[in-house]
Amino acid sequence: MIKTWILFIVILFPLLAFSQQQPTRLVSKKDSLMPGMSTSIPFSLQNNSSENKVYDISVTTSNPLITPILEKGEFQISSQESSVYLVPLRISAEATQGEYSITLNITDRSSGLASTKTSSITISANRKLSLTALESPEFTRAGETIRASFLLKNNGNVTENLTLQSKNAIVDHDPSITLGPNESKIITIHKATSPELGQNEFQNLNLSVSSKDNPKEDQTVYISTQVISVHPANQDIYHRLPVVASLSFIGMKNMGIYNDGFQGEIYGKGSLDKENKNQIEFHAVTHNPIELNTFTQYEEYFINYKRDNLFLHLGDKTYSSSYLTEFARYGRGAEIRYDFNRVSVGGFYNRPRFSEILKMSLISIPHSKSVKSLKFQLGICTKCP
Repeated sequence: MIKTWILFIVILFPLLAFSQQQPTRLVSKKDSLMPGMSTSIPFSLQNNSSENKVYDISVTTSNPLITPILEKGEFQISSQESSVYLVPLRISAEATQGEYSITLNITDRSSGLASTKTSSITISANRKLSLTALESPEFTRAGETIRASFLLKNNGNVTENLTLQSKNAIVDHDPSITLGPNESKIITIHKATSPELGQNEFQNLNLSVSSKDNPKEDQTVYISTQVISVHPANQDIYHRLPVVASLSFIGMKNMGIYNDGFQGEIYGKGSLDKENKNQIEFHAVTHNPIELNTFTQYEEYFINYKRDNLFLHLGDKTYSSSYLTEFARYGRGAEIRYDFNRVSVGGFYNRPRFSEILKMSLISIPHSKSVKSLKFQLGICTKCP
């Protein structure tokens, strides 16, 4: 039994002694506090007298934006003991960057003696800008001025030195502006429109704000206004000459040999005038960098022109003559044809591209005439093997 008590004393005494010791230095993370958060500040209190003490506690701060959650209270400490009193604080979202002091007022309830303890906290910088479009017209007449307003607000706790600019409008304020914490200003911009605008169009205006000290806060906001033409021009909206271009990278491995390269293509078809009388079409495909197969295009170049009854073609195409001689053969050449009511006159020169026997064919003066379902054609055909 005695050995058991000795064992308990040896094990528990160091633990009891360690639990009664108070740290000589309280560690508190008070240098990285942000606006809008809550925290607790520890104060060390000690009773060196031979009597138990009851203290009345009150807390004050150096700024009204930092408020104690419990402003008043009481605290009991036994004789010859030390303890920690935690002061919970609420930091307002509008608190600015800087250092603030927290004061703990301590009054001995029995003797009336008062004392104070002070601790400091540091509020870190919080940068947050907002730029919002307020008012802008949805429509305006050509010749009038587009005006738009924006709300610029500093939602952070640091004074910001800002620069205002617009790439397509005039800012109605100095380009440099200073905004304190929680301060806001209305910024306006304007742009004059041309009274000679030929057709309706949308115009986009923007306002950009940049911070000299914090480039990450740069912001740009856009507004869109439709400008209505007061003198619309007489334009054919269907007059177009669409052009499509592409570039392809092609690679193929055949029989252990790998080849690759680029192949470009451009194609266009449309009219050259507003009356759509002069029609043009062109196509160009560059050399195939690999062996010809079903997945790639062969090299091709042509351009043709058509106006009323006249047709001209230069380049690659499938040239056709009659069913009796040779109806069609693909090759490179030139063709001209003119249509008179029911009679067509013309000819073409063709150098076949994929024929090992035929080198050249020439067909001239084709003549055709349709009578109901009958068609007559007369021509001269010359071939060079």
